[in-house]
Amino acid sequence: MYGVCAGFMATMAAEHGEPYSSFPLHMMQYGAGGVGGWGSLCGALNGGAAVIGLFEQDKQRRENLIAQLFSWYETTVLPSYRPTKDSEPIPKSAAGSVLCHASVGKWCKLSGNEIGSQEMKDRCHRLTADVAAKTAELLNANLREPCKFAGLSAESKSCLSCHSDELHDTIGKMQCSSCHQQLSKEHPAVPDGLLKPSKAPRKSAP
Repeated sequence: MYGVCAGFMATMAAEHGEPYSSFPLHMMQYGAGGVGGWGSLCGALNGGAAVIGLFEQDKQRRENLIAQLFSWYETTVLPSYRPTKDSEPIPKSAAGSVLCHASVGKWCKLSGNEIGSQEMKDRCHRLTADVAAKTAELLNANLREPCKFAGLSAESKSCLSCHSDELHDTIGKMQCSSCHQQLSKEHPAVPDGLLKPSKAPRKSAP
């Protein structure tokens, strides 16, 4: 979170001075490790959303920008940023989630590196640059034409068509299967096998 916000504030301060040069960046340090080490919202996305909120005051445009950024993060194979031309490429993965612990855990499993390792930290550093660049891209495009959210994934649409529109027992837009990997035996069938039924019956669907 700090890395994304600091990148924007430093650039804006160099070109425009105040109020960017005295922006209290220390407040953004709380986002480390998915908010104080809790592994919740990815800090890079938290920083990107904060920057979007700083520069876009219209609620609908702001939410569309954040939705585009978060959806891109869930589905894009990252990191793609390389600090120098000579930097060694590192393993990439699509997070499938905006949550820190899910994103990091998936990458560590794929790469064979441990949580907290220097390799993992390098991955997060590069990912931060990717998110900052995407945030800038979206904001610049929004200046030319208001951003429109491309839409939810097929998985999210399928789940929310019941759990949001009919049952009203959940809120959100993120991909569901990063946490809810199996359905109860009693759960109605879902299109295209998006999620698999659980082997052990449960009283209610997750």
